[in-house]
Amino acid sequence: MNKDNRRKKNDNIAGKSLGLYLHIPFCEERCSYCDFLTFPHLPFLHEDYVDALCQDIALSGKEGYFEGKTIDTIYMGGGTPSILSPSQLKRILTALHTLPLDVKEWTVEVNPGTLNDENLDLFLEAGVNRLSFGIQTMDPGLLAFCRRTHRPETVYCDLDRIRTRGGRDLAINLDFIYGIPGQEISHIDKDLSAIQDFQPDHVSWYSLILEEKTLLDFWIRRGKVKPLSPDQEFALMERAFRGLEDQGYTRYELSNFARAGKASLHNLKYWTGQDYLGLGLGASSYLHHRRLKKTEGIQTYIDEINRGRPAWTEEARTKDDDIFEGIMMGLRKIAGIDRAAFRARMGVDPLDRSRAIFEEEKALGLVDWTEEALFLTPEGLNLQNEVLLDLMEDFSLS
Repeated sequence: MNKDNRRKKNDNIAGKSLGLYLHIPFCEERCSYCDFLTFPHLPFLHEDYVDALCQDIALSGKEGYFEGKTIDTIYMGGGTPSILSPSQLKRILTALHTLPLDVKEWTVEVNPGTLNDENLDLFLEAGVNRLSFGIQTMDPGLLAFCRRTHRPETVYCDLDRIRTRGGRDLAINLDFIYGIPGQEISHIDKDLSAIQDFQPDHVSWYSLILEEKTLLDFWIRRGKVKPLSPDQEFALMERAFRGLEDQGYTRYELSNFARAGKASLHNLKYWTGQDYLGLGLGASSYLHHRRLKKTEGIQTYIDEINRGRPAWTEEARTKDDDIFEGIMMGLRKIAGIDRAAFRARMGVDPLDRSRAIFEEEKALGLVDWTEEALFLTPEGLNLQNEVLLDLMEDFSLS
């Protein structure tokens, strides 16, 4: 048995369920803060890309990644999957139904204003049961600053469409951002009021991260925009998170809140180190401790897939890389790391691996643990980066 076949066999026995991520790298406009692998204003590439993605789906089945497994979560992200034409979406959805599906959660990312009756009906017929809307803010001025293509009233129209088209069983997630330059407490209150109106099942409220080579980075470096101070960002976060909890949402991850039973099953795979396969441009996979990544060159991706090649490379990783990533992702969850599950997966207790660091962090009130779990305290959640930097140093010295 050759090396690749041994790896494939190991992948198959690692677990019976698998998450599947599909990347759709197109959007209507690039947001001022965005550094994602997306391409606005390139509709002439959509057809060739969809052809390649459907072949990628077929190729993954032939390569044996689903042997002995079923796909229980699907996440179609981007970019904006919903800007594809109905015929293009239908081809992707049809291709997915050739795979071994036992789907508990099927999510599609949607930008407000791109959902229409035809693509909504396609999603419902295919089995999609969760839509994630990129709202970011309900303030028109901040939306314009972020270069979003929708207005607040667009969100109301889309949610009304879902209700009238029979999508009442769809779980709805709304994405928001805090920390936008110029954002104030009054903006957060406006967002909370909209959430009260919409009654979504899940809310993701992320901190704005200033990424290099974005339009926002250019504005700030030129002195055209002043970023918020850490204290200002913290005040916005506190107001947002307290407001969500007052509305009955439970915080289960650093930036994610859900009604009972509505936590994101797919994202929990990332945070608990479960297997998932990524298809499409730049998509990452984690298969039995192997990290694979598709090429980020769109024409290279299309050409390689058309030649019957998977268009990905394997990242060189050590055991410590895997353990550190497992700890880093696990500490994002409010419940923390299940120590027994981590031991079974990684062969070591996370507490024992870096006990000296965790003892120091516990003395500072940032970390705590029980026999069952290792977790950040409320103060530790606010200072997670500091905890991870200390852990990173500990791993670098080992």
